[in-house]
Amino acid sequence: MPDFTTLGVPVHHWPRMVKASEITLHLQYNTATFTSPYTRTSQTTELPGALHMVEASFPAVVAAHVGELRAFFASLRGGAGRFIFPALPCRYAPRALGAPLRVTVPPLAVEGAHISAGPPHITADATTVPLEAVFTVSTCQDDNTIVGTLWLNSQRAPLQVGSPVSWDDATGWRHLHTVVAMAHDRTTGACTLTVEPPMRERPTPSTPIDVHAPSGIFRLADDGQGALRQAGRTTSFTVSAVQAFPISISVVPA
Repeated sequence: MPDFTTLGVPVHHWPRMVKASEITLHLQYNTATFTSPYTRTSQTTELPGALHMVEASFPAVVAAHVGELRAFFASLRGGAGRFIFPALPCRYAPRALGAPLRVTVPPLAVEGAHISAGPPHITADATTVPLEAVFTVSTCQDDNTIVGTLWLNSQRAPLQVGSPVSWDDATGWRHLHTVVAMAHDRTTGACTLTVEPPMRERPTPSTPIDVHAPSGIFRLADDGQGALRQAGRTTSFTVSAVQAFPISISVVPA
């Protein structure tokens, strides 16, 4: 059964220096409801095609970045363009498609010049602290379950129930999901994640998983998005976007 995926358009990267002050990320499912005109009973059917919706607000943009923003929105050509957008505010910019994960592990420091203690020996549980969580994939049990190892789990931004995660598939398209259940053995690091919505493409053991700075590929919700409001020397704007996926076609031989 040959499969074809049409990427169609280039994927732009959101301007790195323009960070949202507030992001509303909502997973919208695709359901259809039939209500009987006679008994008023109803039946709801879940259909495939759940998508993330995002609405982002931004603080006043400095003049140095206004031109970059205008060029970015113009290059999208309205809803025809695709762009990488972060799922969480106030973190560093998402990595480019196919780029390696960023892992920062600074050493722990003791500020005091002198330490006195009764016991003759002082031991530390750790000498470094991870700023990003590192999760690697072993296998996928089904379209909702990922089995792997949680090597490091950041205390500042840990991987936990409710965390968004993302990864790139073999074609270079980014997928965004939410962890709805998690089983973690702290002794061995073994970790099983249950994610929603169901995966369109399953990650492989070599697939980097974005935990600290997850993101998705979106399109503008309509052609009117991206209007910059200028009041004196300040420029403000908001953005509404919808998660986008390329068309996949499966051909069944006759």
